[in-house]
Amino acid sequence: MFPLSLKTKKTCKATLHICLLDNTYINLSLNIEIYRNTTLDSYKRVRRMILRNGIVFVKGLNNGRFPFSNSLLIKGLKKTLLIDVGAGFDALIKFKNKVDLVVITHLHVDHFALSYLFKGKKVYVPAVESKYKKLVDLAYRYVSKELVNMWLSFVKDVVKAKDPYFTDVYEEGDVFDLGGVKVQPIYAPGHTVGHYVMLVDNNVVYGADIDLTNFGPWYGHIESSIEDFKKSIRRIMEIRPEIYVSSHKAPIKGSEKILAELEKYAEKFDETRMKILEALKEPKSLDELVKMNLIYYKKPYAPKLLEYWEKNMILHHLKSLIKQGIIKKIENKRYSAKIEM
Repeated sequence: MFPLSLKTKKTCKATLHICLLDNTYINLSLNIEIYRNTTLDSYKRVRRMILRNGIVFVKGLNNGRFPFSNSLLIKGLKKTLLIDVGAGFDALIKFKNKVDLVVITHLHVDHFALSYLFKGKKVYVPAVESKYKKLVDLAYRYVSKELVNMWLSFVKDVVKAKDPYFTDVYEEGDVFDLGGVKVQPIYAPGHTVGHYVMLVDNNVVYGADIDLTNFGPWYGHIESSIEDFKKSIRRIMEIRPEIYVSSHKAPIKGSEKILAELEKYAEKFDETRMKILEALKEPKSLDELVKMNLIYYKKPYAPKLLEYWEKNMILHHLKSLIKQGIIKKIENKRYSAKIEM
């Protein structure tokens, strides 16, 4: 949900030797800026990137960072499919009349926000998500009753979201045959109950919100699950994709590099777990743990929403640690480590 910020750059000098029409030469010195943290060259300047014949990466506004996300355009011999529609109006309006169907990986606003642009097309959502037809339904799903109006205001004002628009549903086992290229939904819960990733021709994965950002996995809903998230990551690793497309950072090429990034991403669960255990050397309540900013180092927007989601993420860890007998709940709604760290 919070991808890497591509800020670090290095300036290099280059000299071009140019031959003029009269066969004389001039030297032209250039300063070239190289962004060190980019996964693919010139990511900051790219809006669309051909990853392979017929597969086009569409970078979301704000470099794909929340409240936007990246999309993937797949062109077959018969049909063209677009995965996720949260890249921003300027990024997606050009595709309005060029796609035949849209597939949404899950009903987070940064993935379905512009679904209404594609009215008249077939728009698919996971079958498990299809009961959520209104923003207000999603509000009660994603936040507490007290925060519903705040969430609705945020997604309408900041994300410009409307009620999700869809015409059809999908589930694992379905195949989108575009003619010469096939797209298969793979159920990958953990982030949300309805989260899917997309496998394109057996070696390209659109990972949606298994996003490989430095922030790490996001599991801030009551319905989220750390164990399911870990299983979903392992399942993608078993596929050994050659190209990995994240919703919130640049694509990655090369199976070994992708596996290493997935491993690093999964390690974030243990890093957070250890932070919580370290904090519980002295008994603390859930609210006290949230105030320590163990997951969100900063809360740059809607702090009450972020605090609520951080509380859920910490609570997922606490429940797991209690089940394992590593911590215990004591008086005054506090938690304490049972073993010395």
